[in-house]
Amino acid sequence: MSGSGRISCPLCGANNFDTVTVCWKCGASLAGGQSRPPTSSGTAATGASHPPQHVSGVAGYSSAAGRSTHAAFWLGLLFPYIGLPVGLVFMMLDDDRRYEIGRLCVIWSCVSLAVHILVLMLVSIGMREILFAMIQGARGAASRAGGMGGYGGPGL
Repeated sequence: MSGSGRISCPLCGANNFDTVTVCWKCGASLAGGQSRPPTSSGTAATGASHPPQHVSGVAGYSSAAGRSTHAAFWLGLLFPYIGLPVGLVFMMLDDDRRYEIGRLCVIWSCVSLAVHILVLMLVSIGMREILFAMIQGARGAASRAGGMGGYGGPGL
């Protein structure tokens, strides 16, 4: 069964599927095939001493970090009932970046839920007054009509 193997990036040491041609983390080409596993410092064992480069032209990596924070903010703010569990799942992941995205989503979901509850309480208070006015109007109409059903009395 093909497609189940992994390739370590020669530049940053990130774990990639063997079906991709560029690294998901740094954008380096993986066309060289299977690379050596990373060393304890996080760089590949190829002797490269420079830090990983973030290539903006490959899959939009540099702007993906900004978009993910914006997406977490809007998800938490606009859809708090979805954003809260999604944020909690992201916080359970081992990646620090995903943890921060989940934390941001949980914070804004809690803020949005507090605002939602406040608005719900204000609307329910307003609806209570409208409901009481409707009940009073119905009682008044029933008493003016002579009781239940609106019949005029025994003579009719």
